[in-house]
Amino acid sequence: MTKSLLLILTVLVGQFAFGQQMLRPPAEYYSNLAAADSLSEIKEYAKATQHLNLAFEAFGWRGTPADRLKAARIFALANNYDSSFKNIEQLWKQEYINYIKITSDPAFIVLKVQNPIRFDTLIEHIKKVKENIAPKQNLVWANYLDSIFLEDQTLRRKWQKAANAYGYNSFEANTFLPAMQIKDSLNLIAVTTFIDKYGWQSKDVVGQNGNATLFLVIQHSDSATQEKYLPILKKAVKQNKASPADLALLVDRLSVAKYGYQIYGSQVHEDTVTKKTVFFPIKDEKNVDKRRKKMKLQPLSEYGKYFGIIYKPKE
Repeated sequence: MTKSLLLILTVLVGQFAFGQQMLRPPAEYYSNLAAADSLSEIKEYAKATQHLNLAFEAFGWRGTPADRLKAARIFALANNYDSSFKNIEQLWKQEYINYIKITSDPAFIVLKVQNPIRFDTLIEHIKKVKENIAPKQNLVWANYLDSIFLEDQTLRRKWQKAANAYGYNSFEANTFLPAMQIKDSLNLIAVTTFIDKYGWQSKDVVGQNGNATLFLVIQHSDSATQEKYLPILKKAVKQNKASPADLALLVDRLSVAKYGYQIYGSQVHEDTVTKKTVFFPIKDEKNVDKRRKKMKLQPLSEYGKYFGIIYKPKE
């Protein structure tokens, strides 16, 4: 498994909060979203909505805020106004607060025309959510980081679709790698400039996606950059501005690069003999789940399933 693949997998197995649960979307969620992205790019919006429904169904009819917003937009473009409204309602119920993204998007103008009362009511609900739970959130910063997040995810979903269809090291999958590397380089400049100027901002200030973007872009960078921002991330975790799980992944990435082993079991690779996906060696493996629990990570046996790894805890 290539270095590039490891960078990609960091995003694809991300955890998302739903109520009090931290859940990971299944592979079918991402592959159907990738299909929806591809179809929407060629304006096959009605077909794209079918894959959106399959994605949410695969995840127990859940969806991340970024994906619900994208779904609302595509349903609107497909003239399926009721489903578009329903996805915006899901955003409101998930305590989404970025009403500016909805009111400023030309794709949603049709909703206001079709049902102005329903549209205005939803926007007012979202505004009240912001006032109640995130009065400090800077929507300008949030929108800026969100745009980076969506660009990052869109490319990786296209890669995932090709990898699922043709194999991780296939020509079809590898065709996306140059574009991803260029985008990662541009995103790194944007994010490091932001952190250097404003610090590692919490989700209260930049939103869940914005906060995740800071980590994901650093995680995709070279080792020297990761080393530079590791102390900043550690401090952010202590201040409850970043996720302990994110810190665990970055620690493991650096540890594998330096020493060939990891601490929390987040990193995988392809065995050169069996061609199967396996974990990099884990230091003090019998206690790995105790360490993972402290970092708010699920047991390794559950995590391994996302890579097709059957893992039995060491005794």
